[in-house]
Amino acid sequence: MVTKQNKGKHASAKATKKSSPAPRKASSKVPASRPASGAGGKSRVPRDEKGRFVSRAAAGRASGSSPKKPQPSRRRTPKATSQQERLAGYVGRSGRAESMRKELYVARRIPISGGTVRKQEQVASAIADNFTMKEIEGMARLGDDLRVKVGPVPKDNADASFHRKYKKGDRFVITVEDRADKMAVAHEFVHLSRVVDRSRKGVAKTVYRTDRNLVASPEQREGSIGRQLKNAEECATSAETALRVKRLGRPPVYFRDLGDKDPYTGIPKYPYAKDNMVHDRRELRRRADMSEMPRRKSIKGKTAVGMMERNYSRTRISKKKNGDRTAIEVSGRESGRDGHGKRSKKGRASARRGEDSGRDQARPDSRARAVGLPDVRVPGGVRPSPLGAPGEGRPHVRGGDVCML
Repeated sequence: MVTKQNKGKHASAKATKKSSPAPRKASSKVPASRPASGAGGKSRVPRDEKGRFVSRAAAGRASGSSPKKPQPSRRRTPKATSQQERLAGYVGRSGRAESMRKELYVARRIPISGGTVRKQEQVASAIADNFTMKEIEGMARLGDDLRVKVGPVPKDNADASFHRKYKKGDRFVITVEDRADKMAVAHEFVHLSRVVDRSRKGVAKTVYRTDRNLVASPEQREGSIGRQLKNAEECATSAETALRVKRLGRPPVYFRDLGDKDPYTGIPKYPYAKDNMVHDRRELRRRADMSEMPRRKSIKGKTAVGMMERNYSRTRISKKKNGDRTAIEVSGRESGRDGHGKRSKKGRASARRGEDSGRDQARPDSRARAVGLPDVRVPGGVRPSPLGAPGEGRPHVRGGDVCML
């Protein structure tokens, strides 16, 4: 039921609708104060009074307001596509080294390329298990001067190889075969550590003379001198590797056929490589009090270097000859030189002591007691031999030296 009052309200509402003006159509011209919206209304492009496009900076100067500074776009962190990052990711998931931190450092700082990621991880774990963090950092400082590759080795029947720098622009290149075990990998990096670590002394440092850029002269790999240097370097490196590793692998060929040969059969005194390696490892792992280190333990850093300097002379491999000189004789001769190939005063003194000791000279009292003779000194003369001809008698003492009469 509609009353008169309600009828009046409806009539007034209709009157207001009729009296309201119709909406005006949007003009094509846009004033400068209200920039037109672009396609879809998402961005506004400023225009001037005549409808021309102007820059935002000009529009801001005209209106008196400063333009907004462009905000830096937030980009996502790119995925790890490099080979080192892929290796680091694999190490984080399936690393087998005793120290995950060291293995990750090796994966990120030492470039390892080629082969499968699993083999690359084996190389990284071998480095982390057999070297200290300080030694690894010293090798990683080489940067682009070091390359580690997994692939075929140019040498026949070799599990790994090490190429040193012989000229400016060369790099240290370590190549590892797929069949190489951890001991072969550690052997090549011991080569590198002997060059890089300047704190090493004596037989623990490389026999090759290098300059400040670790470049060796090419003359050191030629002729008989080159063969003797290579023999000394490989023997010392093989011995230190056997000292360092936790578990022995395949013995290097340098442990084969050691000792003097039998004059009748020509067979060396110690022909078997594995027996020689086990013997030398036991001798190298002796402390200063001659006690042995635990077998299932890797020895690294200064401990390994100190044992190498102290015990290398007792090994069989140190007596391996090339020509007329043994490995330890070449190492002792070259250890007295400084980084520029010049022999220091300390090195000259040690070399003289080594030469004197090689002349089979000893104290008269010790030699005399060893053969059952009293400590007799005959100054300026020789006591005749009771057995007759020279060289057939007992040792006698003359002028403080022991001689055969």
